[in-house]
Amino acid sequence: MSAMFSSSAESDDKKKADQLVAALVGMSVPALVEPRGTLAVLRVTPEVMGRLSDPAVRRTVVAEAKAQGFTHVAVELQ
Repeated sequence: MSAMFSSSAESDDKKKADQLVAALVGMSVPALVEPRGTLAVLRVTPEVMGRLSDPAVRRTVVAEAKAQGFTHVAVELQ
């Protein structure tokens, strides 16, 4: 597929990722989100990784990702 065109699935994935980014910023958990199908890969700083060690924060992040249509969340340190 040419880089000039994108499928509706790619557009939907980007929309889901953008909505998740906005929700995470609202929770003081800034992250870049890379959608990989139903997997949301969160790219975070070490400081944010520390916040994700809190079970309540983790549960909220996972719940928000699921609300956006993702089934799984992975975390990648930047």
